[in-house]
Amino acid sequence: MLNKYIFFFTVLIITLLLACLFLVSCTSSIDNETLLNVKDHLEPVITIVSPDEGSFYASNVLVTGYVMDSSQKDGDNRGTIRSLYYQVLATSIGGEVALLDNNFSFIFPTQTLTGNITILLVAVDWNNNITEKYINLLDGGNDIPSLTATAENRSITLDWDVISGATGYTLYYTTDGSYPNIPEGTNGLTVSKVEPGFVLNTYIHDGDPFNTDRVKNGQMHVFRLRAHFAPELDDSWSDYVKAIPLSRLTLSPKVTKDRLDIIDIWWYDIPAEVGYQVYRAENKDGPYYQLTDTLSEAQYRDNNVTDGVTYYYKIKPEKYNNTFSYPMPGKTTTLDFSHKIAGLELGSHPGTNTIVGNRLYMSSYDEGFHILDITDPSKPLLINTSDLANPSPETPMSISGIAVKGDYAYISAHDKPLFVVGINPAITGEYLKIVKESIQYLSGSPTGTMGKDIAIEGDYAFSTNYERLFIYDVTNPGDPVRLT
Repeated sequence: MLNKYIFFFTVLIITLLLACLFLVSCTSSIDNETLLNVKDHLEPVITIVSPDEGSFYASNVLVTGYVMDSSQKDGDNRGTIRSLYYQVLATSIGGEVALLDNNFSFIFPTQTLTGNITILLVAVDWNNNITEKYINLLDGGNDIPSLTATAENRSITLDWDVISGATGYTLYYTTDGSYPNIPEGTNGLTVSKVEPGFVLNTYIHDGDPFNTDRVKNGQMHVFRLRAHFAPELDDSWSDYVKAIPLSRLTLSPKVTKDRLDIIDIWWYDIPAEVGYQVYRAENKDGPYYQLTDTLSEAQYRDNNVTDGVTYYYKIKPEKYNNTFSYPMPGKTTTLDFSHKIAGLELGSHPGTNTIVGNRLYMSSYDEGFHILDITDPSKPLLINTSDLANPSPETPMSISGIAVKGDYAYISAHDKPLFVVGINPAITGEYLKIVKESIQYLSGSPTGTMGKDIAIEGDYAFSTNYERLFIYDVTNPGDPVRLT
């Protein structure tokens, strides 16, 4: 009986050993790829080299990169990428991408696209593992929105993001604020074969490298950049970008001094549509604060001042350059006026004036002839006036010039090169009495010619109209004699 059990267990052990040997021999005969299929569950990895995530897209988008599978080893099929596809989401743009040693490169036009876009890439490896990669690109409103122009002293640096797929760049520009004609640049200058970071500091005329000028400060430069692509693709264009090279001297202002209650400021006016801002401080080293909003003219009157205080002024353009001018000082007068200066309304059209002693004699065209006491210059007093301008055979129209000699005023007016008015009642019996008119023209000279101005030097009076000069002998002030 015991022998029977020993035999049974011996047969069982032998059977198990044979089964194990069979299984070992079967495992060695299973295809290695089948086992790898069971074990490989890693997704391939897509790496996009260009463009950068969140960058602006141009008229054509070139996408480059590579796809790898971490299970890849030399000498077998592991890691092989079976296919790669791309799709611009929400569009019909897409397709299969060819791979060369797991590297990829494809380009597509964007002329029909608006707004931001998302590109989806899908890779499938040898074992049907699938991975997805997204890249988002921005719509900058033009093909090359990254173009910038930074102006300094006699130079401008042009910079932009490298555009994938571009075969080269051309820069068009003008120096007078106008927009360059495209594509030939017929009203401006052209620089070919530029690269990002290009520094413009010399103008090359007519393509001649020996015919050059340095970039000039204070000129508005307008740029447009063109990116070239393969002949079958459209080129990309930037919008117009502006810059003004400046030194600190270019807009350094001129400032008035010793004026009462105001300081006038003016500076070089850039020949283009440019806005200016004025900054002010009470110390040359600052701090400066913005005194004005944007000004369209290259001048400003500062009436928010305190007499006797020195102010310093700087000028800068509103945009296109952030350079501040050198500061210039301005100061109002320190005269002590303890009272306001009085004013007089003496007509809407004052003419010429002359002062003798403490008297101001003023002509006022059709408003007449006035005598003022200016013993106190801040409080002129009207002594007498006469409406000598009323048209009549005895009185002139439009008094324009006046001079005084002794007790007489000499007046030039319409139709009268010279007539004499007494200004001393003790001599003439009354104020402002016409004592003599002179309308003696030379033979053949025009009559009715308007007198313009008059002056006295010694014993001679000189009267002008729009056509000639009259000279009178005033040795006897009340009875001038015409000499010419």
